[in-house]
Amino acid sequence: MRISATGRVNKSPAASGFTLLEVLVVLVIISVIVGFAVLSIDTGPEELRREGNRIASLLELASEEAVMNGRECRVILRRHGYSFEQLQEGKWQATADELFRPRRLPDDISFQLFLENQEVQLNDDDDPKTSKTGALLILSSGEVTPFELTVTGGATGEVNIHSNGLEIESSSS
Repeated sequence: MRISATGRVNKSPAASGFTLLEVLVVLVIISVIVGFAVLSIDTGPEELRREGNRIASLLELASEEAVMNGRECRVILRRHGYSFEQLQEGKWQATADELFRPRRLPDDISFQLFLENQEVQLNDDDDPKTSKTGALLILSSGEVTPFELTVTGGATGEVNIHSNGLEIESSSS
């Protein structure tokens, strides 16, 4: 047995510290715990806020582009999606811009639209005879159809987007 100058007994080098296997086992246990913690976090409110902010930003951008390009635009709202169209040669046509492509909302998020304080019943039917959609006009003069749009996500809250005819504003609750 070896004794140091301080009077302590020196252990053999193999007996001190942790083995690589022990360190790896601890890391695996920590990884599993962190994985469960991440999966248990509710991302619903964040997804709802992101979708609400996306439609509000796209509406504002479409309004700016309508003024800059001198073209009328409209947004077709369905219960779980929306698309943008431009007036070209007297007909409404889907816009070719990838930014304004048709979008579908996640299943747990939906729209509720009010025009002139009356709720517009929206559905997702693509048949023009039975489809109930809401259309918001965005004019080249900068005017926008006055509306109130609520983006709802089950029990996770809502994002409200509204226009007084000139400005588009959004708020979350």
